[in-house]
Amino acid sequence: DLLLAEHRNPRAYSSITARAAFHQILVATVRDHTRRDVTTYSESVAKGLAWIHQNLDSNYDSTLVANTASSSVSQFYKHFLAEVGLTPADYHLRQKMFLAKQRLRDSDKSITDIALGLGVSSSQYFATMFKKIVGVTPKEYRDIRRKSKV
Repeated sequence: DLLLAEHRNPRAYSSITARAAFHQILVATVRDHTRRDVTTYSESVAKGLAWIHQNLDSNYDSTLVANTASSSVSQFYKHFLAEVGLTPADYHLRQKMFLAKQRLRDSDKSITDIALGLGVSSSQYFATMFKKIVGVTPKEYRDIRRKSKV
């Protein structure tokens, strides 16, 4: 979506934004290729994934997740990274930003309200993390999505 929007409506930084999006796609593809089949998660990693998905509106807590998975923090981290291809905290953040994209796309709530609803302490930190993961600011993302619907 982002690459297409940048191609259709080029701006001053379109090439940089498109390159960042392409890099994200490339990294995700390499990780998917090297990671085991999704259905083969160990029991502890599956429990950790379930905790993460149920707690996207709160901050990541490595001790709590490891306890939920009946594992030590270091062992859980090691197994999660090997099986999922991301650290548990990175996975939590990426899932939170995926949910943020849905909320930006599907609601008219303010960006601050969306950030607070996801358990992020400030809209500035939310915007920084969103741009790091998605490649554009939350406002830019919302504007692009609205333009593409027209």
